Amino acid sequence: MSLFDECGKTLKKSNDHCNSCMCNQFRSFTAGRTVDVILSGVEFTDLVFTCVDLKSCCVTLMDDTGTFIVDCNKIEAIRLLNG
Repeated sequence: MSLFDECGKTLKKSNDHCNSCMCNQFRSFTAGRTVDVILSGVEFTDLVFTCVDLKSCCVTLMDDTGTFIVDCNKIEAIRLLNG
């Protein structure tokens, strides 16, 4: 399992505030993973995971229109679209 901070710097797992179910899922993803996410009841589709910052809980995702940065503690659901 890979843990990323600042888009690629490896960190040891620590007692931080990014411990929700969704944050823990993003911790295990590698860059390039395609997902759909539900945030405040709204579905965002075909997002490509880039990185997770374990200090801020920010997950960086991209789609055809740009970059999507969200607090992983606020994500309600993730749909995994590729391996």
